[in-house]
Amino acid sequence: MTSSRVKVLQYPVAAPGKCVLCGAQANHDGRVYLDFGLSLRNYGAVYFCSLCMAEMVGELDWTSPEVTKITREANTLLTLTVQRLEAENEHLRRALAELNLLGVNTGPSVDDSISDQDDGGQQRVSDQSPEHDGDGSESGEQGSAKSADEQRRADLLGIDDLPEISISF
Repeated sequence: MTSSRVKVLQYPVAAPGKCVLCGAQANHDGRVYLDFGLSLRNYGAVYFCSLCMAEMVGELDWTSPEVTKITREANTLLTLTVQRLEAENEHLRRALAELNLLGVNTGPSVDDSISDQDDGGQQRVSDQSPEHDGDGSESGEQGSAKSADEQRRADLLGIDDLPEISISF
């Protein structure tokens, strides 16, 4: 943004011809001079060099346009990364839900780990381990037609009898 009240000069032109703070008069180090159109009696034109101005605005926690641009670009990249990761996370959650619906064991859920704790937050020991028959096969719940997982799937799908699905990796 430009203003007719502020002029950027390569060198101070009016007496005393220097930065009011540091006394610099040249631009060999890349500095420019800001002329606010202010002149003081018994002093002359008041100029601030760009290095002193950067120091002043730094004290106010302002940033240079270069830093602001870099920060905006980094923020844009981070925002895009977060959006991509959120979409990927949602996709993975849907895939896990579908696997759970099909009865594929995807590991303990948060609900399972909460229900396996007693009131004091201690882990409960569960004796729900499968029993083994003499031939090495597992006999899950004895006497019931459907396991709890099968019943839950059937309830969710509204189906009375689900075919056995076996998935191996």
